[in-house]
Amino acid sequence: MRRFGLLSMRTLGVGKAGMEKQFKEDINEMINKLSNQVLLNNGENINLQLYIDRLIGSTINRVLFGFAFNDCWIVQC
Repeated sequence: MRRFGLLSMRTLGVGKAGMEKQFKEDINEMINKLSNQVLLNNGENINLQLYIDRLIGSTINRVLFGFAFNDCWIVQC
């Protein structure tokens, strides 16, 4: 069971340098969006759950289907 799990994750791209780079880019993008939102809200409260949900959903989508969410998709939901 362990071997199957590890093999499946490697097949999906887990553990590859390219996948790690994409995850880091997604996290940096989220941090930039949060920074911009803080500036727009003049330090008022921000709903972090929305940003975290988008990041996690985008990461899962990238692993399973090969592409991440973009802002256009998120606005439509």
